[in-house]
Amino acid sequence: MIRLLPWWVFLLFALFFGSIAVSFTQDYLADSSALDEALASPPDTILLSELPDAPDHPPFSEFAVRDFAGYYVGVVDTGRSGRSFLVIESFSEPPIFVAFTAATFQEDRFEEEAALMEQDWENRVVRGVLTNSPSYRADLIEFLSEQDASIPQRTFLMAEFLEGDREEALAEMVSDDRIAVIATWAITALLVLVTVLKFRGWRKRRAAKQASTDV
Repeated sequence: MIRLLPWWVFLLFALFFGSIAVSFTQDYLADSSALDEALASPPDTILLSELPDAPDHPPFSEFAVRDFAGYYVGVVDTGRSGRSFLVIESFSEPPIFVAFTAATFQEDRFEEEAALMEQDWENRVVRGVLTNSPSYRADLIEFLSEQDASIPQRTFLMAEFLEGDREEALAEMVSDDRIAVIATWAITALLVLVTVLKFRGWRKRRAAKQASTDV
């Protein structure tokens, strides 16, 4: 199949992946800058109930909250592979909820966090990064509403859990961008190489054909 495709097709592929690589590189540089800023200025610890009304959020929309009225830990069937979750609830009235989710097999880390919250209920700080609402948000709210009917009408924020060392957890977020940058530039370079080789072969064939025509 590759042999049959003309060189200009690979050139188009190279331009396409090159544009993606440039976009990923820009995202990576922006996130790297945000990482440096975040590491230099950790967010202040606030009450969980204050999170939705915080005037601004540090880089990555990172937060550190305390003062929990309750929590939910478990696994929800999202119609695909399922998700493990930790949902924390504020003392405020009405309460607000923050949901951390992860792959099903990572449920243990949420159970460990819940145990730590039990040990030091008043002083335990939970760190996270606010995220855009994923497709399984509605599944999680529907599942939890069976235990607390008020949840669908309350503020329900989605977040990524920062586990263990804060610096390592934030750096891990940027490392995914770095892998994407390396992969897309590698693919682009490979496509450029194939384009050059195919173009040279095409020129040789055209020159040979022209020479035979001139004879």
